[in-house]
Amino acid sequence: MNPNDWPRAFGEPKLTGRIRASVEDFQVYEVLGFEPNGSGEHLWLEIEKVGLTTAEAQQQLARVFRISPRDVHYAGLKDRHALTSQWFSLCVGMKREADELPSLPQGLRVVRAVKNSRKLRRGSHRGNRFVLTVRDLQGDSSDLEARMARIAEEGIPNYFGAQRFGHGGGNIAQVLSWWRGETAAPARRLRGILLSAARGFLFNAVLAERVRDGSWNQLLDGESRNLDGTSRQFRADAATPEELAQRLQELDIHPTGPLWGRGSTEVSGAVAQLESEVLGHYPELCDGLLREGLEHARRPLRVAIRFLQYQLDADVLRLEFELSSGAYATAVLRELVHVDGAKEDSEEGGE
Repeated sequence: MNPNDWPRAFGEPKLTGRIRASVEDFQVYEVLGFEPNGSGEHLWLEIEKVGLTTAEAQQQLARVFRISPRDVHYAGLKDRHALTSQWFSLCVGMKREADELPSLPQGLRVVRAVKNSRKLRRGSHRGNRFVLTVRDLQGDSSDLEARMARIAEEGIPNYFGAQRFGHGGGNIAQVLSWWRGETAAPARRLRGILLSAARGFLFNAVLAERVRDGSWNQLLDGESRNLDGTSRQFRADAATPEELAQRLQELDIHPTGPLWGRGSTEVSGAVAQLESEVLGHYPELCDGLLREGLEHARRPLRVAIRFLQYQLDADVLRLEFELSSGAYATAVLRELVHVDGAKEDSEEGGE
């Protein structure tokens, strides 16, 4: 169950390097994709944070503003071991203005403050912009340009990153121990982390099989298609095969994989058979998720890389790109270079 064993779409990289030599080497900037409306009872703060998880920042903001953590909302998780910028919304009422801000503790800085009529919801942002620096490069860089061109043109497998599964994949062991009755039921927040790990593992297992057979970026019979940059499924009732092929090539639609749970899997034919065969290897995880009552959902098997730029200077590689919300920068890195310093105990690098 080692997440590092998932196959790569473009073969094993020829380079090795080191990431996170400092927090500035892993920068994440949340991209809302819309503007707060400027008035209302919710104070939206764009926060730069260092050395804190998103949950820790949430707790700190609640304490400083003297409100419940339940009234502090965010769109996605950001890494502790990075320089990150993300939005939080705080239900502070109509009387407090956006320029009435208390001092924040070390590790938090307000970049921007604006009022809004609604709270921030999970997954409501467009995506994340990453600025990554890989140091101490060793190996053959002759195919790096070609790899960059391929991932820009074809996208990459949308694996959940190793962070989802805990240090050494330990979250999977924990959830199985819980379901076998070997350990007590976890607290609410840890329960959510463990259930997400189980679903992520099953999704990655299906995606890995489709990377192996070359269909991760193809539409098979019975496919449920995702519309790029959204959580919506694309219906092909009126589309011709030629139109579907064109949209697939343009990265406008993507094949999907299962986020396992109750309800319809939304696939049939060859896709349903493939997923049944893969998931049949993990009955404890599948059955446990059904008992917990999670509803089945779909996630794109492929993610497009937008605005990709890179600079190679001696033994240092600098990357800039944007990913849709929920995608991992480490999934991009693993197609380009073998890296040390992944900080598997951290939060998700950019959800």
